[in-house]
Order: sequence, then C-alpha cells, then structure tokens
Amino acid sequence: MKTVPSNIYLVRLACKFSISVFPDYIIHLGLDTQEYMNIEHQYAPNGIQSIMFMAMVQWKKNMEVKLIRPSLQHIADALDAVKMNKHFLCQQNIERFGTQESESKISESRLQSPVEDEVLRDLPKHIGNCVIHLGIELGLTVEDIEAAMYNYPKDMYSQIDYILHKWKTTSRAPMVFTLMKALQHVKSGGMSYLCEKYNVCAQDKV
Repeated sequence: MKTVPSNIYLVRLACKFSISVFPDYIIHLGLDTQEYMNIEHQYAPNGIQSIMFMAMVQWKKNMEVKLIRPSLQHIADALDAVKMNKHFLCQQNIERFGTQESESKISESRLQSPVEDEVLRDLPKHIGNCVIHLGIELGLTVEDIEAAMYNYPKDMYSQIDYILHKWKTTSRAPMVFTLMKALQHVKSGGMSYLCEKYNVCAQDKV
C-alpha cells in the first residue's frame, strides 16, 4: 500500500466514482475545497472524469511539495472515509485489467505494426471528448496533454490529433494494438473505425 499511484491508475480510478461522492472523497484525500473548485472550473469542458483525474493529480503534486510520498494507503483511507468499496485498489489489477487476456487473443501481424499516418489523421473525427484520458492511456505525461489543450484551446479534434501524433513520435512501439487497447479503456469511440481499417472482426476483440 506504499506504492505511488501512477497516472494510469488514477485515470482509471476516476472512472469508478459517481459525481455525488467524489467531492467528499477528494477533500478527505487532502485537496482543499478552493483547489477543487478551481480545477472544476478549469477542466469543465473536458468532462467530469477529467476533473476527477486532474484533482487527484493536483493532490499528488501537493503531497510531493510537502515532501510526502503519495501512496495507495492515502487513497484507501479516503475511500474508507466516504464508505466506498476498495476492491479495485490493487494497482496491478487496475493497470493490467484485461491486458493478458487481450494479448493472448491477438496475434495478427497487422495489429502489431505501427499505425499509419493516414489513420491517425482521420481518427480524431471518430473520437469524443477524451483528450486527457486518451493521452494518459497512451503513456503521455500530464504536461504533454496540457500542452495540447494550451496550443489548441476549444478545438477538441486538434487536441486529439496532437495527442495521437505525440504518442506516435515518442512511443517505442506505436502499434495498432496499443492504440486499440487505449481506446478500449477510454470508451469514447474510435474502435469501430480502427476495426474497419484493419479488418478486425468480433473474435479479434482487444
């Protein structure tokens, strides 16, 4: 429980909360009310799950400034305070959910190859408002994602385009399979488009 929660852990944890419970949870975690209200205002266009994630990121930063190591124990204690189930707390489980099963089902070389630039250009048209979650699932930093939002304010498609190309140019393995796994976790569209492009049928599911 001393493990420092990763960004992927936090973004998936954010998906577990209801709107009504999270404000109490984040206050118990250690973020003050004014900080949370500021984050709500700043990230409102990105949706409630992005607000929740960015609030937990700010909590981590606050802890680090105080030279305190943020840990899963802090998260567990806050969940206890709001009487939430802790069955999803295991970092390994939440970060690797479905990974081994998915990898065992896909062996086609077309999904292990790099995503074509043409596909990345068209993909944003098929994805919803998920720039923060998608960026984290693809392994980008919060700073990378904030750069996308700063460079393309109020332009969701350009933000997603920036994220996808940042991922392809910085990732060691910008494979179709990796992108499909990210979209599967984000649940904001794009999978049907990729399946059509790469001729993936139901039994090939990621």
